[in-house]
Amino acid sequence: MSQPILKTGGLLAPVRPQSFEDVQRMAKVAVAAGLYPKAAWNEEETDDQKLAKAAMAIMQGLEVGVPPMQAVQNIAIINGRAMMYGDLLTALLWSKGFKCKKWIEGEGDNRVGKAYIIRPDGEKIEKSFSVAQAKKARLWDPRETVKRKRKNEWVDVPNDSPWFRFEDRMLEWRPFGFCVKDGASDATHGMLVHEEASPEANATVVDITPDDDSGIDVLMPPPMPEEASQDVEEENPNQGFFDMLESKFSECDSEEDVAELRKSFEVEIGALNEADKAHVEAILGVE
Repeated sequence: MSQPILKTGGLLAPVRPQSFEDVQRMAKVAVAAGLYPKAAWNEEETDDQKLAKAAMAIMQGLEVGVPPMQAVQNIAIINGRAMMYGDLLTALLWSKGFKCKKWIEGEGDNRVGKAYIIRPDGEKIEKSFSVAQAKKARLWDPRETVKRKRKNEWVDVPNDSPWFRFEDRMLEWRPFGFCVKDGASDATHGMLVHEEASPEANATVVDITPDDDSGIDVLMPPPMPEEASQDVEEENPNQGFFDMLESKFSECDSEEDVAELRKSFEVEIGALNEADKAHVEAILGVE
């Protein structure tokens, strides 16, 4: 039997799902092929949870104009939020007429990461983030090893924090993420920059130390800078989270907006102690 003739020429178009069932099929193939980033799930999750996350990544990508195969490899669903890896996000902004740039100025502890984006209408948004700010936020961690709590024992493990391994890149991505939030949310539909907003890079410290012998790994945060310890010794470690909630609450126009805000952070709120939960309720306008 003769083989079919291979056609040449023409443009190849990405396969686009036409139904939710198509999305599920594509997600299943992508996960089985190992294309969906392993950083997007943990070992305790079931196969159904992994498939659901991959499907949501595909659907989130379609909403901002990213083809499914790009989306499933470069969009992660972490803690209930869609996060796009920086290389794809930059490409997305370029495709929509934005101009962007990020760079480092200074040396050593005087380094400052800077970034800007220029919207298609010409408006320029520029942000910066310094080593000093990273230290104050307790992101900067020069330790070769860190302590992790495994079961009921603290053990020393190699420091795998991106702020330790990729100092300059993190200093660049942090201000770039601020630029995207303030000047390109219409293009990203509110998606976060993964490198800037991943759990390892999140400045908000939430006490999730297990009380039982669960075996969950809990990272001991970097030590507070000595020069800042006297000024912020009594500051609540969740203050950054409270400030962010207050900012987002001020943008709410209705009770429905407040309810959606609460739902988007229900995991983080659930991890707080009772006093901090009460403070969150006060921020959200609940008597």
